[in-house]
Amino acid sequence: MQSTVAAKNHQAMCDANQVSAIAAQLAMQLEPKMPLEVAMLDYYGRELEIWAADENTARLKNVAGKIRETWEALRPAIQSHGGSPQLQKFDDN
Repeated sequence: MQSTVAAKNHQAMCDANQVSAIAAQLAMQLEPKMPLEVAMLDYYGRELEIWAADENTARLKNVAGKIRETWEALRPAIQSHGGSPQLQKFDDN
């Protein structure tokens, strides 16, 4: 019974996180001020939590790669909006 509840909870977390990614992509049609990459970093952060709890290293590596790609895509926008101090702080960590 406990494993069934845990499995359903895990699936619910995955589904809810997937909805947030879809919502972010749909919002892009409205030309929001926040870049899609910011929302996707939030999504990938939750993905890390989900797959870390499952100890799924293959998924964790995949998500980590997507975080790096997304961050690299977001960097120019941050730089162009005067975010150099924040970039430096992030890169130092």
